[in-house]
Amino acid sequence: MIEPVIKKLKENGINDYELIVKQNRKTVVIVKNGNMENLKSSSETTYTLKIIKDKKVGLTYFTSNESDLDKIVNRAVELSSYNTPDPLNSFYNNEFPENSIKNLLNKKIENISIEQQLEKALLIEEYAYKYDRRINIVNEAQCFKGSVNVRYINSNGIDKEYATNYTGGAVVVVAKENSSQMTGYEHFITKNDSVDSKKIAENAGFKAVRMLNASKAKSANYPIIIENELVADLFTIIAPSFYIENIEKNKSLFSKYRIGETIASKNLTLIDDATNKNYIGAAKFDDEGVPTSKKVLINKGILNNHLYNLYYAKKRNSNFAGNSFLPNFKSFQSITYSNLILSKGKMSLQEGIKSLSSGIFLTTLMGLHMADAISGDFSLGAEGILIENGELTKPVKEFVVSGNIKDILKNCKMVYNDSKVSGSLITPSILVEGLTISGN
Repeated sequence: MIEPVIKKLKENGINDYELIVKQNRKTVVIVKNGNMENLKSSSETTYTLKIIKDKKVGLTYFTSNESDLDKIVNRAVELSSYNTPDPLNSFYNNEFPENSIKNLLNKKIENISIEQQLEKALLIEEYAYKYDRRINIVNEAQCFKGSVNVRYINSNGIDKEYATNYTGGAVVVVAKENSSQMTGYEHFITKNDSVDSKKIAENAGFKAVRMLNASKAKSANYPIIIENELVADLFTIIAPSFYIENIEKNKSLFSKYRIGETIASKNLTLIDDATNKNYIGAAKFDDEGVPTSKKVLINKGILNNHLYNLYYAKKRNSNFAGNSFLPNFKSFQSITYSNLILSKGKMSLQEGIKSLSSGIFLTTLMGLHMADAISGDFSLGAEGILIENGELTKPVKEFVVSGNIKDILKNCKMVYNDSKVSGSLITPSILVEGLTISGN
């Protein structure tokens, strides 16, 4: 399919192009009541074609089922005509050094059988029911594995590819006591071959059981420990503020800050690293063919770097690029993070809790995606667990946490060592002061 498309491009006088080919495979085993309920297996090859004609970019997409090559090329040309010409539009031409990544495939994952996936999923369900007598429903315990093969070709003679794979498990449980009912969800994905069924089940069970019979919190200005998984959610809101395009368009929390200025507590170091092979955001190159690299975004509270695509690297004369990925095969590449890693501290979470006479262990912020990603202001419904005399005591709900995301970064008093992998975000729990709790 690739060679005929390139031939058709040349026949139509299109000399500047790139083609991204992705083959995705996934197998999911779902169990219910001790039996396999569903087996889902999928395989899809997608193509994203981008051209430059008269300095204008056009993009189209297709699958291996589409055979009308004239239609594919004409569609890209037509769409380019609606865009504004820009002399900075270009395709990768070996401007950046290659990285040392050689192989992202884990052969042990490739060899995991459906029978082994079924065994893992059944164990997740079994351990979930065993975790606590109050868990009366286990929904969709599952084990999955998948692989992605990426090939990048362009008119500058670049032709390269890499393959990666992953495995994991997930479960939803429901706990009930008296009139209180709570749901717990755990999803774990890894590039290692170890799926710990017991840990997945117990994490889900713990999340459900710990919030049973929650009461309303009282208004106060507590020190707050933000749970590691919620910290990951928080950084999905913060991450776009490091994208150079958002900086330039004043759509960033840090638009007014320059490299070298303080934006956070000295306790915070944030890294974007697609070369870290332990996490699922690992990639040999991005979807513009640019080699990936490690970037320190915050270095002990100091703004140290931004994330670039090829266009802005040229516009800003930057030595950094490699963070341009397709959100899906139907869209233009956009700047995004790969593996976003908040460096962990030395103190354990348990020691951190013991050190507080009062506070809240914050587990949920409802509607966090609605926080203002430019001003940083938020006021959101929340759930958590009271900290009293160094111990987690009563679950609390129906209170509002108000503050500013920039203040969370600046008022981070401690980073603990309990890093959790939430997809391509790796975050520990943090202690923050200065947030307002509005409850009873």
